[in-house]
Amino acid sequence: MIILKNEEKTLTYSEKDRKIGTGNSAINVPPNLIISPGDVINTKSGLYTALCFQPPEFGNVCKRNAQIIQPHDAAYMIFRSGVKSGSMVLEAGAGSGSLSSFILWSIGSSGKLVTADNNENNLAATRENLSKFYDLSNWLPLLGDIRTENIEGKFHAIFLDIPDPWNAISNVMENLKPGGFLTTYSPNFNQMEKTAVEMKKNGMLVLENTELIKRNMLVREGSTRPDHNSLWHTAFITFAVKRSSSSLKL
Repeated sequence: MIILKNEEKTLTYSEKDRKIGTGNSAINVPPNLIISPGDVINTKSGLYTALCFQPPEFGNVCKRNAQIIQPHDAAYMIFRSGVKSGSMVLEAGAGSGSLSSFILWSIGSSGKLVTADNNENNLAATRENLSKFYDLSNWLPLLGDIRTENIEGKFHAIFLDIPDPWNAISNVMENLKPGGFLTTYSPNFNQMEKTAVEMKKNGMLVLENTELIKRNMLVREGSTRPDHNSLWHTAFITFAVKRSSSSLKL
């Protein structure tokens, strides 16, 4: 899948079907026309530049059945949690698959992602969206409640994007490796507070409670200014690390 982009719109080009998706319709691409990254595509709706897919574009082209985690939040969540190639990751709250896309990109083919959700429709929507850009051989959907479900395996990082993450912490602690990160994504102060308190009750070291604010700029010759519509609250992010059972005295 190739991304076609201009300053106003984002389209997708399926190399398999040879069609450019424009939302409600599609443009058929002739068999003798090869679209490569960097090419300029002239359509009836304007000029587009072809790009390779990257996770920040996922939210622009996926079918949304829920609010998505924005790229600036997802990128910091993954970076701060130490997720990298080969990491084993558990996430709860599939949504439309935005965070899943960032995780799969980061862990590569040698890692593994388990996505748990108690709504079958969310998992189906996530699969449909992700399958356009990933082969999903290392993605495992799990239908169940992360608060009570008996999860198999040990993970380097766990992400909770659910309304009450504090109610899931004690259940997922056994699945988190010592030194592993538990990261939660909460829209309001009360959720963040309850989560951080519960993390400490479970013996975790709470490293950071943060909110990321991103503001775009409207750049025009002679009239550059901040984009006032792009400055908004998304969520509060809490990072905690699991302590091991060892206590070393020096």
